[in-house]
This record gives sequence, C-alpha cells and structure tokens, in this order.
Amino acid sequence: MNKKIILYIIIGLIFLMPIISIEALTPWVVALFFIHKSIKEFKAKETLKPICFNMIYCGGIILMYNIIARYIEDILIKAWL
Repeated sequence: MNKKIILYIIIGLIFLMPIISIEALTPWVVALFFIHKSIKEFKAKETLKPICFNMIYCGGIILMYNIIARYIEDILIKAWL
C-alpha cells in the first residue's frame, strides 16, 4: 500500500476520535493538533512510525479527557441532586 494512503487512513482515524468522544472543544483541538503534526512530520521524513505514535497519543489523551470529564460529571450530578 502507498504511504500516502496509509497517512490518509490514519488522519481519518484521528479525525473520528473527537466525533466518538464527548461533545466538547478539547478533543477537537487535540485531534487537529495531532493531524497538523502528522502531516508536518510526513512531509519532513516520509515515515509512518511517528504518525502512528501521534495517533496513539491522540487517542490516549482524548480517552483520558473522557474519563476525567465523566468522573467530574458524576460528582457534580451527585452534588446537585
């Protein structure tokens, strides 16, 4: 498979992460940052290894954000009810 096609698939996966997560601005900012970083690194080196790491970092940060947001939401709901 061509490296550009794999790059587009990875960018598509990074773009889907905020759609699946909580509706907020933070996951979109994180995803757009890592998409920009991935494209920039691909233009410089044309290797896919750092781009795969960017996808993993992006997914991890968005997952941690979702877990923290759900936890805070549960605390606030219990406090207000």
